[in-house]
Parts: sequence; structure tokens; C-alpha cells
Amino acid sequence: MRHHGAVRKAIITIVILTALALMVVPLALPWRATRDLAAAEREAEIRPQAVARSERAVEPGPPLLTPRRIPEVLAEPVTLARIADYLEPVTRGWPEPSCLVVYAGDHRVLDFNGGLALTPASVEKVMTAVAALDDLDPESRFTTALVGGAPPADGIVNGDVWMVGGGDPVLATREYADSFRRQPQLFTPLEDLADAVVAAGVTRIRGRILGDDSRYDRVRFLPSWPERYRSQKNAGPIGALAVNDGFVEWDPVRVEAGDPAAHAAAELAVLLAERGVVVGGTGVGVAPDDAVPIARVDSPPVAEIVRAMLRESDNDTAESLIRELGLVVSGDGSTEAGAQAVEQVVSERVPGSEAVAVYDGSGLSPSDTTSCEVLTSLLVEEGPDSVIGTGLPVAAETGTLAHRFIDTPVAGRLHAKTGLLNHVNGLAGFVEPSDPGDPLITFAQLLNGVPLEGRVGLELQEQLALILVDLPDGPDIARITVPGGRQ
Repeated sequence: MRHHGAVRKAIITIVILTALALMVVPLALPWRATRDLAAAEREAEIRPQAVARSERAVEPGPPLLTPRRIPEVLAEPVTLARIADYLEPVTRGWPEPSCLVVYAGDHRVLDFNGGLALTPASVEKVMTAVAALDDLDPESRFTTALVGGAPPADGIVNGDVWMVGGGDPVLATREYADSFRRQPQLFTPLEDLADAVVAAGVTRIRGRILGDDSRYDRVRFLPSWPERYRSQKNAGPIGALAVNDGFVEWDPVRVEAGDPAAHAAAELAVLLAERGVVVGGTGVGVAPDDAVPIARVDSPPVAEIVRAMLRESDNDTAESLIRELGLVVSGDGSTEAGAQAVEQVVSERVPGSEAVAVYDGSGLSPSDTTSCEVLTSLLVEEGPDSVIGTGLPVAAETGTLAHRFIDTPVAGRLHAKTGLLNHVNGLAGFVEPSDPGDPLITFAQLLNGVPLEGRVGLELQEQLALILVDLPDGPDIARITVPGGRQ
């Protein structure tokens, strides 16, 4: 349903009512001042010494509201009306179904199918990020620990040790982190855990390193994902203990580990061997409750991980975060429990958000739905200076927008989360005003039904971005003429 006309009519009504009110109020002020002065003079006949005080109390000054001040008050609604008119034709000819909601400051100036439930693709990560920051401590860290049956004695650990996964989604070797095109990458160096083992005085482990990923469930590939995602390697195998996103090879093609926990233990064993530590073997197992700490490595803070997830559209991080949400909120480290936690947070933030259905954390599932109104409401509430706002990719500069909008007016001003699936394109975020006095633009665009051929969806994103950075300015206050005022 289109709401362009309703928004524009509401803004015009505000303009007219405001103007009438401001024209009437100044006419009433001189009458009030005259009445007060007459009362003061009558009082002075009874108490002469109070006359001076009474006259000073009503000494005329510049009225608070005058016709000359009408332009300043009208400037914002006039600007909003101009923006609404300018945006009205934007959605003509878009694929169906689609939606677009635009806010100028705190005012919604365009609502095209704003409440319609649509597939968001990776724009889903905005909701995952909001829930993670609400339900997890933004300053907390994920810990990967090496524990044993007993502390090392004379550099030797007798028996098996366990590498216990704490859900760190960015645990990686430096070689893997350096393989990404965009640098630097946020990661927890596995080398730091190996160094910590050496620092603990360990020279030999008379047993195996067993990977323990029991913190979350062991569903590696979600049933709501199309089978083609396996060959496309859109995400690695999901687990509470995964190194290098669960890939054993990544150049020239990604090869996933059969068991990410076993792979993590084997990677640590290699790094320890390079440092002179003898290891008896590797495998998988669950650490006993009374295991003794030997070494640990902590991830960057959750807030930094959320920023990196948004900037790089990291599917593996999103899927780890949603399982951590399930564990923290309901004691169940599963995607299903985490999805319920996300839906709960969104419903509390945006009452009436029936359009939201969450099946994963990344937005890879075609079954995920949200609406443009939900996305813009969350973004308006968060603001551009929040963890989410500062994590969004920046056009021509960072993340998934680093290669787009280069040498255009959009460069550096568009901060937005991207989304792409078959038949789906999404873009949601902020546009910085060219003039600091103009309102910040917050928007969400979801395009479903996009043809697979060509780049229709990307072109519609680019057209919208160019329009949003070139919205009409507010009126020139000095040139507005009002009754009793000056041009």
C-alpha cells in the first residue's frame, strides 16, 4: 500500500496550522502586555512605591513569538514536504514485491509498502546485531581454553588435554586472516593460544589435544539453506570451536573440515610443534568439569565483532552469534533458540513487528522475513554513532561497499548494510547530509522478485543512493515573506 500522499498531506497540514498559530499568537501578546500595564498603574495609585517595580515588570521587550520568527519554525516542515514530494516517484517500476521507507531526522517522509514482510538477505544481520548487543555484554569476549586433568609438571602434561571452544567466531591463523582481499581483518590469532601454552611452561603433552565444541549444538548446515550453499561455500561448518571458519583449505578454493573441532585441535598441534612442544595426537572429546586451566586466548570484544560482521557481512560470525544468543537467553546453544531471542528483541524494540520471521543469523535463509519499517525503526533508534551505525559499510571506503560508488557523490556519505540472494537485493542504513543543518537520512530498501539476469537490483540501489544524497535543501529563510515580517 502506498502512503506517499498521506505523508505529504500530513506535512502540509502541519505547515499551515503552524503558520496560523504563529500569526495569531503575536497579535495576542500586545493586548496582554497592555492589560498588565493598566493593572500595574491601578496598583500604583494605592501603593506609589511599587510603581517603578510594576513598570519594570511589564517593560516591553522583543516578543518570544513574532511573525518575523515564523520562517525559522516553518523551515523544517517545509523541508520535509519538499523531500516527500521529491521521493514520491522513486519506487515506480520496481520489481514486486518491494518496499522502501525513508526518514529525515525523526520524521518518516516516505512509506512504500513499509510493513510488508520481505526477504532481507544479509540485511538480516542488522537484527542479529541489535539482539546481540541487547542480550550479550558488548564488552565481553569469547574464550578458547586449553585445559587438562592436571597442571604441567616440569613442563610435561600427563594425559589428554582439551581445547574448549567458547564460540569465538573469529578464531583464525594469521595466514588465513591475511588471505582476505580487504585488510585488516578482525581476528583472534590462534598463534596467541600456542604462545600462551609455551608461556605456561609446557614442553610436552603426553596425550592428545581433543577439540571440545559442546557449547553449541553440532548442526553444521542449516536445513533452511538451499543445498547449493554447500558448493558455494557461503559459510563454513557451524560450531562452537572452529578455526579459519572451519575451512582446511582456502586458496584457490575453500575446502571445509569434516569436523571443525577436530580441525581446530589439529591446527593448534601444528603451531605447538613449530614452537617445540611435543604433542601425542589430536581428536575430539568433551572436557571433564574438573579440568584444570593451562592456557587461554580471548577474542576482541563482542561490540567489535558485531562491527566487523556488519562491515564484512560475515555469515560465520552471524551464525555463531545467534547460537550464543540462544545459549545466553534460554540455555540452548542452537540456531532455533537464537532465532527466538532475535525475534523477541525486535518485537520489544518495534511493537507490532509481525513481519519478522528469523531462521538464521546471517540472512542466508530464503525463509527469513522482515520489513522496511522494522529496519528503519531499529536504525533510527540506534543512530549513526552507535556500534551498529559505525559498523555499517561505507560507500567507496569500507567493507562490502568499498568497491561501489567510487568517484560519485555517494562516496563516504552512504553507510549501509547490503544484502544479496537470488531474486533479492537489500540496502539499509544512513546517508550523511551535505549540510550539517540538514536532517540525517535513514532508509531501508528491500527488493524481492529481482530478475537473475543483469544487475537490476544493484542499479536500483545505486539510483536510490544518488537520490538520497541529493535531496532538496530547506527553504532560504531570508527570502520568506510573512505578514508583519521582512523579506
